[in-house]
Amino acid sequence: MHPSRVQLRPRRRPPLRLLPLGGCGEIGMNLTLYGYDDQWIAVDCGMMIRQDLPNSPLQVPNTDTLEALKITPKALFITHGHEDHIGAVAWLWPKWGCPIFATPLAAGLLRYKFAELQLSSASIEVIEPGDAVESGPFTLRYLSVTHSIPESCSIMMQAGDYRILHTGDWKLDPNPLIGAPVNAAQFRALAPVDLLVGDSTNAPMPGQSGSEGDVAKALSTTLKACKGRVVVSCFASNLARVLAIGLAAQACGRRVSLMGRSMERMVSVARGLGYLDNFPPLVPPHDLGYLPPEEVVIIATGSQGEPRAALQRLAQRRHPFVDLEPGDSVIFSAKTICTLRSSKAAFSLFISRGPSCFTLARRTSSSLRSAANWATRAKRSSCSIVAIVSPALTISPILTIRLSNCPEIRAPIFTSAPVFRLTVPVAKT
Repeated sequence: MHPSRVQLRPRRRPPLRLLPLGGCGEIGMNLTLYGYDDQWIAVDCGMMIRQDLPNSPLQVPNTDTLEALKITPKALFITHGHEDHIGAVAWLWPKWGCPIFATPLAAGLLRYKFAELQLSSASIEVIEPGDAVESGPFTLRYLSVTHSIPESCSIMMQAGDYRILHTGDWKLDPNPLIGAPVNAAQFRALAPVDLLVGDSTNAPMPGQSGSEGDVAKALSTTLKACKGRVVVSCFASNLARVLAIGLAAQACGRRVSLMGRSMERMVSVARGLGYLDNFPPLVPPHDLGYLPPEEVVIIATGSQGEPRAALQRLAQRRHPFVDLEPGDSVIFSAKTICTLRSSKAAFSLFISRGPSCFTLARRTSSSLRSAANWATRAKRSSCSIVAIVSPALTISPILTIRLSNCPEIRAPIFTSAPVFRLTVPVAKT
């Protein structure tokens, strides 16, 4: 019997394809596409804040590759409501017209954005953390993780025989101010997976992040020591930090006001979902002039030196309701993400215009040297800088810079004690 000339080969499963168009090797502008069996889905669609682009600081992912390959995602899945994950949706989604799946908070923020551009929000579908949804050959389940914004989720995907975990942004916080800690057993039960796509700022850095609860204690201690009006700048989307500031202000007998459209929008949406029920009553900015400065805390946008943010207007004395005066305090409660250029410019403006205290959230002693050099280069007033940072808080420790006339010259001093102190003069012009 002659051997058969036909050779049967085992059937190969369709390949899983991964196409990142943003967020890989950079912070911001997250957009990742997954393809299987000639069908594609997208995860997140964010923007990047670019301070080096005059008059157009927003940058969205370039989708020319999708058009060249004739790829149109059948659905868009949002992991959480940060701008680097949802900021480009209103600009790019009209090219796709696909359903958008997001948790309640992210969906609420997207509806605001769609309304501003006069887009219909009918395609936005709410999915609760823990729920599953199908899109073509993909089955996706949202898994809760802790982050600086509520309802952050990882997405567990099944496509054919492939199992993929897209982590989204996450932070292993044992004591989050909003929401529950990560369910470690739930994630262990996911094994084995074929592909893990990790997406979290500073995840490759060694060490462990501190708890947002520890940051809240440091903020409370700092506010008690401040005299006069206090302005705290942070990410509007960091609702845990916003809540901590509000509660610390209330404990110190101060009234709270919000400045910045994104801050007002975020707090409004979060309150509607029940996340800030214990947040103190707000004072409208136009009523701040009726209150003594020592009774005021302002939570403002602009921690990254954004040119159109509320903090920039305060620094340039262009805000219609508030003028900062000597004795007031400004707290930067956020790590610089994109570039220091505009943040340094804002700080230099403050030096020349009179607030007596600056507090910045920083991580290491090298940031103290940077801040000292920064102020020294301003050369706009004679002042001393006293920097205090607690290394016990590995995330957003408190660095306080106080400005006062001080002729003596001291070299930077760094010790291994729990508190670093640094005094550097700023030369007169």
